[in-house]
Amino acid sequence: KLLNLLTLLVLSFSSFSQALEEVTIVSNGINRKFYLKLPVAASAIQQSYPVIIGLHGDGGTGNGFASSSGLANLTSTMNFIGVFPNATAGGWNRAVQGQSPANDVKFIEDIIDYLCTNYFINRNKIYAVGHSAGGFMSYRLAIEKADKIAGICSIAGNLYGDAANNGQAFMNNYLGGANFIKIPILHIHGDSDGTVSYPDPNHQPDEWSEFPLTGFSYPTCGSTTYNASNVTNINANVKRIPYCEDGATSKPITLITNCWWWT
Repeated sequence: KLLNLLTLLVLSFSSFSQALEEVTIVSNGINRKFYLKLPVAASAIQQSYPVIIGLHGDGGTGNGFASSSGLANLTSTMNFIGVFPNATAGGWNRAVQGQSPANDVKFIEDIIDYLCTNYFINRNKIYAVGHSAGGFMSYRLAIEKADKIAGICSIAGNLYGDAANNGQAFMNNYLGGANFIKIPILHIHGDSDGTVSYPDPNHQPDEWSEFPLTGFSYPTCGSTTYNASNVTNINANVKRIPYCEDGATSKPITLITNCWWWT
């Protein structure tokens, strides 16, 4: 259901007509801004809603991503609260365990606390979806805040480790740790992306080569790569590549390829 919902969200490019509420909070001593779209009038919220946090790419804004993704217009029809934060002028602090005055992990936590204080939200159904740099940031949330984020969707993004831990070492240190929590991942990427490397460049299921996707499926699903026989076509230009078999004990991880609108 998560994968179907997020697929619908990122494939929906509807006209943007509904106003957003602008909110400013202090996070880590810095004034931070985000935009909020409720499914109904605030006074009419009488149930706990899921939350989708939309993270823009470099050079973007929260309200711009709300519009371009179509997420804001889906809040009322899909019954969720849409949240669209602004990064600082330096962009998202998106490297795992990265440190700077703009502590974006803390910022997202503070947004969740704000929503919990002011609205009815379901804290078990908080998701992050991000494009490009926002996709990198969503991966950081999947690593560091799996206790608060139920699942992520990364569009044309990837995963940064800190300077001392890259590649297989990063997987061993972070994704293989005893305290690592695997959450559902939907990764959407154009294979001709010249800015962010596509994680399956040869279109072949090679062991471990589709990092970081394999880190979220192994060892729970036993998947160090995908099974080519499970690849299906969503349409002529888009493929669905599951990393866990349906019914696996871990929720499925999916890579969707050839998304021409992002390349």
